[in-house]
Amino acid sequence: MSKLVFKISAPMQSYTIKTSSNHQYTNDRPTKDAIVGLLSASLGYPRDDPRINELKEQLKVKTRDISDLNIFQPKKITDYQNAHYGKKNQQLWREYIQDSKFEISIIGEQSLLEKLAKSLTHPKFALYLGRRSCPPDRPIIPHII
Repeated sequence: MSKLVFKISAPMQSYTIKTSSNHQYTNDRPTKDAIVGLLSASLGYPRDDPRINELKEQLKVKTRDISDLNIFQPKKITDYQNAHYGKKNQQLWREYIQDSKFEISIIGEQSLLEKLAKSLTHPKFALYLGRRSCPPDRPIIPHII
């Protein structure tokens, strides 16, 4: 087994914890589902593609917070939104992680990791960190170890 390593950062990121309320909270770090979603987008898989579950089963994902706490102290912020769905108005509170940087390590088969590294360098779909409003602040540069 080989390891694919890359860093992700953005002014805001959000890895939603499922809730039934209008308050959408975020995890403190990217989840495996979020990273597999990022990889799936880079490969050009639509959201309902069954290959996403296959990819999830083939990979082991680890995240490590590497934010420079001396310069920025990552914190959570909440955004209030009024959403209009047809004639219905809804109030939403969405939580984001601010100023965080993570190192992602993915363990898997060498050929799959090479394919993922290439797709992260030249993604088919736009990449974002949890929500569409959270694009990475720099290109993702993967390395295979």
